[in-house]
Amino acid sequence: MKQAAPDIIFVQETKCSIQKLRKIHNKWLNRYDFMEVNEENTAGGILTLWNPQKIGIVDAEASRNYLSVVIQLVRDKDTYLVTNVYGPQRLDDKFRFIDSLMDLWNRYAELPWLIGGDFNMIRSLLEKRGGTRALNKDSSAFQIFSENMKWALRQTMVYVHGTKKEEGIHW
Repeated sequence: MKQAAPDIIFVQETKCSIQKLRKIHNKWLNRYDFMEVNEENTAGGILTLWNPQKIGIVDAEASRNYLSVVIQLVRDKDTYLVTNVYGPQRLDDKFRFIDSLMDLWNRYAELPWLIGGDFNMIRSLLEKRGGTRALNKDSSAFQIFSENMKWALRQTMVYVHGTKKEEGIHW
């Protein structure tokens, strides 16, 4: 990570207490600021780190399954919604999770949205390795959600590894 020097980092399933995360931060990641969603009974946990010399935080909100921050780039003051997700395991929770992401998207519709992480859902069997070779009911809901996101991204701009492709601006 030191060689790549990313400006923002998403980690899911940290399975760490806040005390352990602080120790790791102080030892290896002290050039970054961070926010976390605590693990629950040694399961889950979301961690988002950012370089405070390049990114400022304007607003933040979290649930058990996502951590969203509104960031502002220090250099040009552009503002983005950045969401780190760790999707739930239970089927009923997955539908609520998708609904909460759609709500988030609607509330911040004016901002470009970078979303990433582990959704714990697949859209097709082509994305599946191992386990039961069947789609769950959540697959069609996730397919609809991802199609809506693709449409929205086509309406704004495409992001590739932290790069605003059309304008050639690198974070």
